[in-house]
Amino acid sequence: MKTLLILRGLPRSGKSTLAKHLMLHSVNAREVSLDLFIEQHGYFEDKMKEWAQACKDQCELYMQNEVELIIQHGVNAQGWSYTPYLDMAKEHGYTAFVLIVENFHGGTNNSIPVHKFNKMQDVFKIHI
Repeated sequence: MKTLLILRGLPRSGKSTLAKHLMLHSVNAREVSLDLFIEQHGYFEDKMKEWAQACKDQCELYMQNEVELIIQHGVNAQGWSYTPYLDMAKEHGYTAFVLIVENFHGGTNNSIPVHKFNKMQDVFKIHI
């Protein structure tokens, strides 16, 4: 079954760790994440929109190539940030799941400034 797994959570909650674990145990899986751009280049506010679009384009390409499991992980604090991925999944016949990841492993260090983290925490929404 072609599956899109969207991992939501605040920075340092374990989304990337879970994605890497799932990738190790999957034969035909790919990951899409703004974090991968940040890890490569550092945090640059003026690049976020460009990199977010690159992630969507990459996900679309994976769907066109019928990758069995696509793991999109990022803060995804509000519905508008992951809705385009859900729309793509529907268009390409993927079953989509949205999972919230919470920090039970102690977290990791990343380069997101504290003021940005606090803003993300303030707007993080749970959709039931």
